[in-house]
Amino acid sequence: MPSHPDFARRHAELVAEIRRHDRLYYEQSAPEISDADYDLLMRELEALEKAHPELVSPDSPTQRVAGQARDDLAKVEHRLPMVSIQNSMNPQETRAWHKFVADELGHDDFELFCEPKYDGLSCELVYEQGALKVASTRGDGYVGEDVTPNIRTLKSVPPKLSGLFPPRLEVRGEVYINKEDFAGLNRQLEEAGQKTFVNPRNTASGALRQLDPQVTAKRPLSAVWYAIVEADQLGLKTQAEVARALAEFGFVTSEALLRKAKIRVEVVRGADALVDLFENYKRHRHGLPFEIDGMVVKVNDLSLQRQLGMRSRSPRFMLAAKFPPEEKETLCERIELQVGRTGAVTPVAILKPVKVGGVTVTHASLHNRDEIARLDIREGDSVVVQRAGDVIPQVLRVLKEKRPVFARPFEMPPLCPACKTALVHYEDEVVVRCPNALSCPPQLIYSLTHFTSSCRSGTSPSRPERARTRSTRPSPWPAWSTSGRASRSTSRRRIDARARSQPRAPPGTAENGMKASSV
Repeated sequence: MPSHPDFARRHAELVAEIRRHDRLYYEQSAPEISDADYDLLMRELEALEKAHPELVSPDSPTQRVAGQARDDLAKVEHRLPMVSIQNSMNPQETRAWHKFVADELGHDDFELFCEPKYDGLSCELVYEQGALKVASTRGDGYVGEDVTPNIRTLKSVPPKLSGLFPPRLEVRGEVYINKEDFAGLNRQLEEAGQKTFVNPRNTASGALRQLDPQVTAKRPLSAVWYAIVEADQLGLKTQAEVARALAEFGFVTSEALLRKAKIRVEVVRGADALVDLFENYKRHRHGLPFEIDGMVVKVNDLSLQRQLGMRSRSPRFMLAAKFPPEEKETLCERIELQVGRTGAVTPVAILKPVKVGGVTVTHASLHNRDEIARLDIREGDSVVVQRAGDVIPQVLRVLKEKRPVFARPFEMPPLCPACKTALVHYEDEVVVRCPNALSCPPQLIYSLTHFTSSCRSGTSPSRPERARTRSTRPSPWPAWSTSGRASRSTSRRRIDARARSQPRAPPGTAENGMKASSV
């Protein structure tokens, strides 16, 4: 029986939309929607295909692993496919999966191995005679990208195996970046006028998939390893034994990462214990130095895993119990400007205080005028915010249906809000800058702070700078509203007096002679 034209049309729309987001996420490391919104699209497609099976095709996103290898990187064919994991979005779905496994096995007396679901980039390592031979990304599950030179720059990847090892060993894991390193990297990129990363996962993905390994080496990447391909052929019986073997070979495992955390790798029995453990993970996730977006559950017995087998794109013996999205709606009360150490002028959304992930968020960087244009954010807008990497407040989207009639598009002012020098936009940068490095008060203050901290501790930022990175409080130096008024009137008076006493650079010029245009 043919499908109703409306169902077929909606199916085609969903397939096209999901494929577009797959390309953005996996190939370009530039997602446009949250994981939760992506999951909603995928679930709508799954429900539509379940109701109308005649719409299912072999290349449907429901039948294939998302992602594709980049054309400019060498390809590596996986000996066994790197598959996706079935998701559960609430305790009811987790219990339903447990019941399905119990029904398939004919009993519910089986162990479940549970560890964090890392929000990183999947990777496979191949060792021969104990030495690393090939490292590759997941790609489309069958063919990945060769990132061997890049992976060798990671300290958490052993170049040679320890202990007693087989002639050939294939291990799989996740490359990620710690929250604090992610925040620091974005701060450096913003100051340098470069595009910032959206979240830690895409930071790790972009860094590992570089053509130049030296670029990867400059990124603070880490890795954790959790699977051995065909582990049973090494005489291993359970997933817990796999984790111990990985540690003995010299790999970083979840147990090592969680040694001081309130979350543990655990083996449990029964749906109740599984749901209780998930709630504990959800409760303590923000205390971890890295980002996780759920808990991975595997049937512990490897022989039972083989018995349960595979679906088209995911194993039946494994589940990713995902945390609900931590997004909150609030109000963009105004947009202010901050001048950084290098003269970068950054627009900042001043928000009505809202709690996100247990932290009160009062402001979020809008990075540059291109990002403002992409969001189309205006003063008075209702916005949805999250904390990227559990650290950086981020405006996800604007609720335009709630936009007040008085809201007007934001325009970057032509003059520096601190010293009134004409702002410039260099051709190779996304930010605008104040070129008055010699007398712009914020630049002088930040340069002095940076210099003194470098004298004390090499090139690393000072403790106050790191604290500001982690904090949701605004910078101690005042921000300016688009009207040119400082947020704190006393600071404004000091700055005005200082600025009047200093010469101003002519519009459209810069000290370094680079070509620039006035804003």
